[in-house]
Amino acid sequence: MDPQLWKTRLINELNHDFENSNDYIGGSLLSLYWQYADDAGYKDESDKVIQFFASMGFDTAVYPIPSENSHIELLSEIIHLIKSQGKPGYLVVIHYGGHGDADNDRGMDRESQAVWAAQLRGGPTVDWYEIQPHLHKCKADVLLLLDCCYSAQAARGRVREDPGKCELLAACAMKLQTPSPGPASFTTALLREMNEMLDSMNQIMTSHLAHRLAHKRANLRQTPIRDDMSLGHQGRSIRWKPFLGTDKVVSESSDAISQLKLRVAVSVDPDNQDRSLHDLVQWLKVEAPTFVREIAVDEVLLQTEQLQQITLGHDSSVSTSPLVQSFDKAQRQEILDVWQEVDSLFAEVSQIWIQMGGLNSPEKVSQLKEKILHFVQELELRNSSVIRRLEAELVTLPDDTFEDVACSSSAKVLGLNNPLRLVRLIKGPGSASNSLEINAMEIQSVYGHQGSTPEGEKTVIGTVKQMDVLVEYKPYEESPGQARKLRDAIKIQKLAQILNSEKPTEFCSLNCLHWFHDSYARHYGLVFEVPSGLSLPYATCFELLGLSYRKVRPTLGQRFRIAHDIGRAIQKWHSVGWVHEEICSRNIFIFQNTGSQAWDFSKPFLGGFQYSRRETDISDGLEVDDIEKNVYRHPSRHGVPLQRHDALHDIYAYGVLLLEIGLWQNILEHRYLQGIVKEVRNPRPELIQEALVKIAIQSLGHTMGAGYRDAVVLCLEDGFENLWDDYRTQPRLMRTFKTRVLDQVAKGLDLK
Repeated sequence: MDPQLWKTRLINELNHDFENSNDYIGGSLLSLYWQYADDAGYKDESDKVIQFFASMGFDTAVYPIPSENSHIELLSEIIHLIKSQGKPGYLVVIHYGGHGDADNDRGMDRESQAVWAAQLRGGPTVDWYEIQPHLHKCKADVLLLLDCCYSAQAARGRVREDPGKCELLAACAMKLQTPSPGPASFTTALLREMNEMLDSMNQIMTSHLAHRLAHKRANLRQTPIRDDMSLGHQGRSIRWKPFLGTDKVVSESSDAISQLKLRVAVSVDPDNQDRSLHDLVQWLKVEAPTFVREIAVDEVLLQTEQLQQITLGHDSSVSTSPLVQSFDKAQRQEILDVWQEVDSLFAEVSQIWIQMGGLNSPEKVSQLKEKILHFVQELELRNSSVIRRLEAELVTLPDDTFEDVACSSSAKVLGLNNPLRLVRLIKGPGSASNSLEINAMEIQSVYGHQGSTPEGEKTVIGTVKQMDVLVEYKPYEESPGQARKLRDAIKIQKLAQILNSEKPTEFCSLNCLHWFHDSYARHYGLVFEVPSGLSLPYATCFELLGLSYRKVRPTLGQRFRIAHDIGRAIQKWHSVGWVHEEICSRNIFIFQNTGSQAWDFSKPFLGGFQYSRRETDISDGLEVDDIEKNVYRHPSRHGVPLQRHDALHDIYAYGVLLLEIGLWQNILEHRYLQGIVKEVRNPRPELIQEALVKIAIQSLGHTMGAGYRDAVVLCLEDGFENLWDDYRTQPRLMRTFKTRVLDQVAKGLDLK
């Protein structure tokens, strides 16, 4: 995910219905103990629990479990509770104080379950594990507070399959016993800690409560167990506050916009940014202290300042920056236009502040807050626009200007360090270090051939030093001369360094660990690490599109995700002056999630970099007589190529890939194209191109939408040809590609 988009989404999430008030409309407590328990202390502790929750505004009820028909009577009471109190927006708390049964007398092949007993030995029992599943019919959130021996055995009954919550706080683990009622009991410690939480924070959260009870100061003999029994729900822990209007209310006056600013640095898992965003919002928005009324992200202001310094110097009306002076006239004007918009934004907010005067009414405060939030979001969008343009221009900068930007303090703040480092590596001669080189004999492929691969296979699974890896091979047909051998070794070494360098996840590339040369087998090789959180085996998009994988089908939203992320990766590689040359479904890799056999379509990777190169270098120009490869090649690149491969040819190949993803079918399996290939043994390249365009126009609109269809046709019909002369016009090509292709594909990302 683009860092600017990530921050914008964070701002939007934090500013959407942020309210740190009570999570529930109301609450109910049902306290359970045995009518004829062998210890009167259970009733005494039940009375204290009732008193505590009544003081918080809960509706309270007590139910002494009878000795006759115990199970049926308790089940009837729980069903009545669900019917009368189990309403959306409410919290239902069930407390039980009594004995628990080990439930270990029903055979070794059966897990012990939650069973409650009236007496320590003998007497009536209740199979709570049969009653507990009925709670899934309760539309309220449910909290179980169980003070009995073996109480954690209730965790074996997961009860919720909807977005609601059901949490268990048990006095002890499954095979352990808990003290009887008294000063050392779980219920005594529970009430003490809840009272202290109310005094200090005016709220109780189950996760925090469990942590406090587990601390040695709680003086409990057994460590309490907390379990979230909500299937499919990954939200925060249950939290509640008093329902009696004792909650402190912040007045809507000028004090409401007084601020306490804390700068927090957050490290985000690059492989799981959507999950990280969700968890961060939950932490800031839902688990914030009670005095926090609003959270906003203001780093955008620092970012604006740094952008102005790096692009304009200190005057937004003219530019003395060497960076912007290196742009052509149209590009300079675009930058200045953006900064004039920024100036207008600041002027607009200043005027609003003056007009608001004394902020003496809630309406004025609300209007000002709305305007300021709009200002921050608009400013973020303009910052993102400038940063994207800077990234696009890096490869075209003169060397001295490039170094000035690379050495500036602003580059790090703006997130330009990695792109700058990558461009420097691509533009430079490459490192003389061979630190990534290994001996070909260290590679053990799945086929059992050290350093070799079966004919026709370019990517295989292998092992290096007992670690699973992917190996991509680049074969050559005859022994090269010494000069050619040295030149090829330098190229593959530089390619390994580029693929090994730190890059944003938007590049969708695997991390290259090593390279090698096998002169006997006549090939070079690149060794790649399996991404964190994912595992082998992997499948190519070509395989997943094929007949053998027809049962493995991504959702519509996942297809848009693959299409968008690979297109954005191509754009990112073009932005640093690198072309791929082998965009096709065989070079799109999908891995399985670690610990499961489910394909993770949300993280596609771009492989097949063996022939990729710097945009300004000469391509190999090899003749290819293979329809499976030529179908992705621009007509000018068929046979013996007459043109050097450039960014436009990558875009054409991407258009074919988009067509396959939209149809979810290998394009050569399409009956229309099959008919052409069967009728004409070697169809003209232009005939293949016309067929692809026709298929896209006729088949994509009703499956992927008009925007997606038009983006595919644009790629296949050379719609960008008038934007391309050489690498110096690449920024203009990239902007148009983003607007007319990537942005159209991105419209389907919210689909499931």
